Amino acid sequence: MTANYASSKKMIHPLTSFRAFGAVFVMLYHYRNKFDLSLQDHIPALEFGYLGVDAFFILSGFIIFHTYGDQFSNTTSVSVRTFFVRMFNFLVARIARVYPVHLFVLVLYGLYVLGGLLLLKDPNLDPYSGKQFLAQIVLVHGWNFDNSTSFSWNPVSWSISAEWYAYLLFPFLIFLVFRLRAIAFHVAIIVGCISAAFLFVSTIESNQLQEHGILRMSLEFPLGASLCVIWHRVGDAKVPWDGIAVLSFLSFGTYLSVTAPLPQSPHIQTLGNQGLVLIFLALLIISLASSRGFVLRALSQRTMIVFGEISYSIYMVHYFIGVHILDYVHSKTGSAIPGLFGYFGAIGVTIIVSYMMYRWIEVPARRYIRGHFYIKT
Repeated sequence: MTANYASSKKMIHPLTSFRAFGAVFVMLYHYRNKFDLSLQDHIPALEFGYLGVDAFFILSGFIIFHTYGDQFSNTTSVSVRTFFVRMFNFLVARIARVYPVHLFVLVLYGLYVLGGLLLLKDPNLDPYSGKQFLAQIVLVHGWNFDNSTSFSWNPVSWSISAEWYAYLLFPFLIFLVFRLRAIAFHVAIIVGCISAAFLFVSTIESNQLQEHGILRMSLEFPLGASLCVIWHRVGDAKVPWDGIAVLSFLSFGTYLSVTAPLPQSPHIQTLGNQGLVLIFLALLIISLASSRGFVLRALSQRTMIVFGEISYSIYMVHYFIGVHILDYVHSKTGSAIPGLFGYFGAIGVTIIVSYMMYRWIEVPARRYIRGHFYIKT
């Protein structure tokens, strides 16, 4: 690697695999109270599964900068037209990445609502208004204009709305700020983002974090981008990155497991009081990206990479399968699917459906959109 950061576009396999851990963590968080298991009593860290989204936000800043940073940071001799063409192509690429699966899951929810109208005498359609659907279509439902839209239709897609917000700002952010290459400057950004998490997000209760997705993204996306700048400068340093990765992962899990059983204050599970988690995640991400030994080999296995590749589909469809469909079954039969059979069954179905979505929807749609809407420069 050289000081000309973001010059390499090679996939960082450990980070691809790490996405699977984030998606599964969120899935287990939403499934924890299902199947009469109360798994959080046995695995306390599951109470913090929502932090998988924060891992996604930091990863997003890191990977987006790694992939597209040079297109917008080296613009001294680029015309205004070329800049906006690059911006357009960047947004096309991001739409191709996130929108097909988002739209497909919205269709599933539409069929679910239609089924509720036809099969249930008194369906609860409060979260499924036309206004909320339109907000989902244009990906602004997580921008906190109206809290009722954040949890409507596919509740987990609020984070995709926050991602879209970051994508719109990214070309301007990198042009204005991230052209500066001094490590001290980007260390200051990381410290500032983590400090802001402690200072300004500490008043947000954990059950309200979805309503503040823009704030979380505004702190964590630039944190990830600055982390990438530093990685491109120090990633080849002779540091025991594999050991740091393992230690960070174990520290992260231990911290969550120890914190979860403590007496709960109204804000004990907020990003502010869990600001230390951002430090763990930052260390984990940069050490995974820099790993050269057993961690690299383990997370570069084909199975791990496939799980990482389907992680977005897992994240987007798991709530529909493991919560809405099971609730519908419960409403029709009067009994929940019990025990580990239901738990692992839901996980298995989610993974299978996600793999099919990835193969038959996500990849073909991405190729089609990029192939038909890119503007040649």
